[in-house]
Amino acid sequence: MQLKVKENKTDLRTFLSQNLGISRSKAKNLIDSRQIFVNDQRVWIATYKLKAGDIVDVPDIIEMDKTYNVDIIYEDKYIIAINKPSGLVIDEKNRDFENVLKNAVNCPDLRVIHRLDKETTGVLLFAKNKEIFEKFKNLWQDKKVTKVYCAICLNEANFDKKEIKRKIDGKEAESFVETVAISDGLSCFKITTKTGRKHQIRKHLADIGYPILGDKLYGPKIIRQNKFKKVTGQLLHSYQISYTCPWTGMEITIKAPLPDEFFYFRDISNVLRYKFK
Repeated sequence: MQLKVKENKTDLRTFLSQNLGISRSKAKNLIDSRQIFVNDQRVWIATYKLKAGDIVDVPDIIEMDKTYNVDIIYEDKYIIAINKPSGLVIDEKNRDFENVLKNAVNCPDLRVIHRLDKETTGVLLFAKNKEIFEKFKNLWQDKKVTKVYCAICLNEANFDKKEIKRKIDGKEAESFVETVAISDGLSCFKITTKTGRKHQIRKHLADIGYPILGDKLYGPKIIRQNKFKKVTGQLLHSYQISYTCPWTGMEITIKAPLPDEFFYFRDISNVLRYKFK
């Protein structure tokens, strides 16, 4: 949705509140989500002063109310796995969804095992008690969990496979990247990791010139193509997690289907249906 500014010196928060019919606090939340563009440049300052003639781009779909979708994709005696939606925050300071899931499955000792960024979707594991949590924590520390991601990135890749070894916050970090498809200024990658540093895949891909589409932190500040602006979240998906169960010795593989936004680009979507089924 494009809105044209008619008056000088209107701040962005007031402009959105008046033109979208939402409260100033909701307008601030929308700005904080970094989904607003002014003259093709991403803006996340609520007091940003607009000028007459400026063009403000707003996502076609605005979801600012707190809703939780409990999409359980796997469960056994030890863990529960969900397909995490975009926009869901799960960290030490925010236990809201964890509490919702505890009530939904009647498991008061449930604990999240690992983390995904707010806008990253896909497989997320929860342990059913503290003992199980500690076992899986050791699996992660010993690099015995293999994670496979799907990402759609800006720019067309000039390689088939690439191993990225670049430290993050002084710690070893390794990502193995495979090109799945390229089309119309975009690349689709399959990424395998055993290390799990903060923002590892986002940083690694941006470092080699392929920032994830929709990444508001490591992606470009100016985006002129309207078709790219329609992407409201970053297109990074935790597609698969594999490990050996510490109790049974069985090989466990859990997959989460890709969100609809990954199929927005037709040429790439045909390959996705084949490679990530």
